[in-house]
Amino acid sequence: MVMNGLELAERIREMRPEMKLLLMSGYSDKALEIEGRLNFAFIRKPFLPADLIRRISGMLGHTAG
Repeated sequence: MVMNGLELAERIREMRPEMKLLLMSGYSDKALEIEGRLNFAFIRKPFLPADLIRRISGMLGHTAG
């Protein structure tokens, strides 16, 4: 079975709804919104390591510092 990252994330969410997922893409978040499927935390590439840390920390309920 071949699937893209968004399809994989949707499958994981079905099997493990409590799992936190962060999608990343070089495509604009506007393009993903047009698909009507942006139901996940998302970070657009390129990003700085500090941005990734801040995003993950926020998802886990921590403050990055």
